[in-house]
Amino acid sequence: MTEPKILDVPRISFKIGESAFSPIVSLHSSLRTLGEKVTYRYLMGVSGAAFRLYWQAGWDESSASVSSESPALIAARALGYSYHEYANLPDAAAWKLVTESLDEGRPVPACGVVPPLEWQVICGYQAGKSRRLYVESYFDPRPDAPSEVAFKGWKGWGQYGMVSNPFALLKKKGLTPTPHVAAFEALARAVLLANEDEHWAGRAEGKQQGRLWDSGLAAYDGWITDLKGPAPAKGLMRQAFINDLTAYTLEDARLCAATFMDSLAGEFPSARHYFDVAKSAYHHLAETVAAARKILPFPWDTFPRVKPEAVAGFAEPAVRAQWVEALTRAREFDTRAVEQLSTAVNALR
Repeated sequence: MTEPKILDVPRISFKIGESAFSPIVSLHSSLRTLGEKVTYRYLMGVSGAAFRLYWQAGWDESSASVSSESPALIAARALGYSYHEYANLPDAAAWKLVTESLDEGRPVPACGVVPPLEWQVICGYQAGKSRRLYVESYFDPRPDAPSEVAFKGWKGWGQYGMVSNPFALLKKKGLTPTPHVAAFEALARAVLLANEDEHWAGRAEGKQQGRLWDSGLAAYDGWITDLKGPAPAKGLMRQAFINDLTAYTLEDARLCAATFMDSLAGEFPSARHYFDVAKSAYHHLAETVAAARKILPFPWDTFPRVKPEAVAGFAEPAVRAQWVEALTRAREFDTRAVEQLSTAVNALR
C-alpha cells in the first residue's frame, strides 16, 4: 500500500466571527495552506457573505446557508484565484481531479464528504484498492487529525433531483485584482444583497414554480412573520433549531461586516464617515442577535439528541415576542448600515 498524501491544513471549528460560514471556511483554510495571509472576516466581506440574510417562509433549514451567488468563487476571484466547482462526475473523473490537485499541493474544498452537508476541505488521500480521502471538517471525531473517509461517489441530494455533492478546484490565475477594485465591488454587492426582493432556488422537474427565499432586509420581515405565527404542536424542535442556526450565522456575518468596514475605509478615506457609522450599526446588530440567542439558548452541546423539553420554552408567546422585538431592532440597524453604504457608493461613483 502506498503512503497517504496528506497536506497540512488548518483545523476547522465553529466559532462566531472566525469560522461559522462553511463555504468561506473551506476557502479560507485552503488559501492559508497555499500561503495566503488573509483573514476569514476579510473573505466574508469581499465575497458579500458578511451582508447576506435569507428566510424561507415556513421555517426552512436552508435559510441559514442559502446564497444567490457563490461567495467562495467571488472571494477567490478577488485574490486572483479561479474557483471551479464540479458535480455529477463519474467516480474515476472525480478521483483524478481531486488527487491531482492534492499532488500539486492544493487542498480541495468539498461539500458533505463528512456528513452533514457543510463545506469542508479534502486535505489528503490514500491510493490502492481501498481508496480513502482525508477530510478536515467541523465534524472530525478526533481533535488532532482529519477524518478518514472511504472514497465513493457523492450521493445525490435535494428534492429537485439528483445533484451530486460538489467539490472545487482552486488555482492561482495571474494578475490579482487591485484591492481598490475588489473593495468597491464588495461595497456595491452589500447594497445589492440588502435590497434583493427574493432569491429563486430552481424548480422541480416538470414544475414551473421554484422555491423562494425572502432576502436582504425583507428576510427580517419573513422571519418575524413566522415568529408571530402559532407555535406548532409538533415541529417545535425544528423551529428552535432553525431559529438559532439562522441567528448564529447572522451574528457571525455582521461581526465580519463590521470588521470589513475598516478595509473599505482604508481604500476610500473620503467616505470613512459612512463606514464608521455602518461599522457601529453592524456591531449593535450583532450584539442584539447575541442577546436574543440567550433568551432561550439552544442546547448545541447535546445536538442532535436534544430532548423536547429543552426547547419547550420556544412555544411561549413571551419568548417569541422577545425574538420579534430583537429582530425588529436588528432590521433597523441593518437598514441604517445599508443607507450609509448606499450613500458611499453614490459618492464614490
